[in-house]
Amino acid sequence: MGSYFAAYLIPLSAAIGLWAGGAWSWLAVGLVYGVVPLLDQAVGRSAANLDDAAQAAAFWPLYKAYEAELKAVNDERMAVLKDYAANMAGLTDAKALELADRSLAVEEKKVALAKKYKVE
Repeated sequence: MGSYFAAYLIPLSAAIGLWAGGAWSWLAVGLVYGVVPLLDQAVGRSAANLDDAAQAAAFWPLYKAYEAELKAVNDERMAVLKDYAANMAGLTDAKALELADRSLAVEEKKVALAKKYKVE
């Protein structure tokens, strides 16, 4: 049921975002960082991909730790985007370089996080 709900919620939110003010709006940001995680918690996790309780006991704490670290990295990314939005009208070359450096640093953190949790 939850996956069907999400399949309709995402296109609906995109349509509302376009109607509310263009292809990129804060509605989309609120959906991705607010509503989707709440739905994830409400619907719950599926144990269908885990063979037994021992696998689930090992997996979920690791996954929650990864999610927490990824949220911190995504919060940094949002801070860069907000800084860009605040300075977009009078963006100087120096500020553009600073934002590019910060954005690349965030991407490097995402890659490092993926490598940290990669299964070998």
